[in-house]
Amino acid sequence: MIYFNIYIKSKLDIDQMAHAIKLILNCNDFNQTKSQTDQKRFGLNNGGIYYLFEILGLEIALIENYGEVLVDRFLDYKFYLVCNELETVNEELFGSVILYISELLKKRKFVNIVEKM
Repeated sequence: MIYFNIYIKSKLDIDQMAHAIKLILNCNDFNQTKSQTDQKRFGLNNGGIYYLFEILGLEIALIENYGEVLVDRFLDYKFYLVCNELETVNEELFGSVILYISELLKKRKFVNIVEKM
């Protein structure tokens, strides 16, 4: 299974960044999956507080890039989005959706880099 990370430069805190992501992606205030309806979550494997969004058949986790979940090669990027498919689709199409999200972020002045994992 492939997934993508989108590394984001920002001076916002995680709650403000989550709000920005929700506005940019026109995301609901809750997820559809019954076990994951709350978007603000806590998980040690995700560095503490993180957000989980479900939109367009994707699961997108907003994670702060520090501590145990720090990605060293992206030290200048405060956050990253881990983007997974909830429904398996054509890999090229999935990649195009991720690039579209990246472009939407750039239009809102969030410098970012996409990495295929």
